[in-house]
Amino acid sequence: MPRSDSESPPPLPGHCLNCGTKLQGHWCHECGQREFNFRRGFWHMVIETLEHLVHLDGRFSQSVVSLLFKPGRLTEAFLVGKRAAQVPPLRFYLFVSLLFFLTLPLRTNIHLPAFEIDPNPADVAAAETVLADIPEVEQYGGTDFIKGLRDGQSLKALANAEEVTAEEKRFLEILDNLRVRFSHPQDFVDFLLRHAANVIFFSLPVFALLTRILFRSARRTYLEHLVVALHLGSFYFAFSLVEEGWSRLLGLVATPLAAIVSALAGLYTFAFLPWMFHRVFKRGIWGTLWRTAFFLMAGTFYFVFALLATTVVYAMAGG
Repeated sequence: MPRSDSESPPPLPGHCLNCGTKLQGHWCHECGQREFNFRRGFWHMVIETLEHLVHLDGRFSQSVVSLLFKPGRLTEAFLVGKRAAQVPPLRFYLFVSLLFFLTLPLRTNIHLPAFEIDPNPADVAAAETVLADIPEVEQYGGTDFIKGLRDGQSLKALANAEEVTAEEKRFLEILDNLRVRFSHPQDFVDFLLRHAANVIFFSLPVFALLTRILFRSARRTYLEHLVVALHLGSFYFAFSLVEEGWSRLLGLVATPLAAIVSALAGLYTFAFLPWMFHRVFKRGIWGTLWRTAFFLMAGTFYFVFALLATTVVYAMAGG
C-alpha cells in the first residue's frame, strides 16, 4: 500500500520540501516553490514577510522616487521590460493604497455640523396653500403626505397600497432604506470613506479601458494600460501622503509656507497626468492634452456613478 505524503521521508537538507529536487538557489527550478522555513521565531517571520511585501532591498524606495518625481518613467521602464529594479505594479498599488486608507482617519477629520431648519410659519402656510391647489398633491393624500416623507410614513403607506406594482414597491423600499441609512449627511460621508477604496480599485480596469480607447494608436495591450492605471493610482495615494506630511511639518514652522507648498503640490498633481501620458504613449502635446481632458471628464463621471451605484446596492441589500 503506498504511503501518504505525511508518511514520506523528509527531503534531505538543501533539497526542495515539495518535490525533493536539489536546490540551486532560493527557488526550486523543478516545481517553482520558494525555500521558506516556517519553524522560526515570530518576529523573524514578521520582518521577512514585510521585506517580501515591499522589497526593502532598495526597490521600494527607488520605485517611490521614480513614480513621484519622474512622471511616466517607472511605467515606461516596466513596459519595455526593465522590471528587476522596481516593485510589481499591483503589489505597489495594494501597499500604498492600504497605507493611505489605514492612515486616513488620522489625517482627516471630515465632520459635518448638525443643523436644524426652522422655517418661517408664514412661508410654510403660503407653501401649503400653493400645494393644496395642485390636483396631484390631493390625489396622493394632500400636504400631510408630503410631511410624512420625512419620517418615512408616506413611503411605507405607498409601498403597502394595493395599486402599487412589485417593482414600484421595491423602489419605494430602496428609498426608505436610503432615508434610514443616511438620515444625516454625516452618515453619507462616513459611508463614502468606508467604501472609497473598493470603488477606486474596481474602477482601475475601467480607467485602463479608457486609456486604451483614447490612445489606441499607441498599440499597447490592455494589460499594459492596466499597468498605467495601477501606477497612476499609486502616484495619487503616495503623493497625497508625502504632500500632507510635508505640509504639516512646514505648518509647524510657517503656515504661509505650508499653504504655498500645498498649492504647488496641487499644480504638480494636475500636470502629472498629461506628463505621464505624453511619456508613455508618445503622443504630441495637444493630442495628449485633449485626451487627458476627456479622460478626466469620463473618469470623474464613472467614479461618481460607481459611488452612487454602490450606495443604491447598499440600500437594496438593506445595509
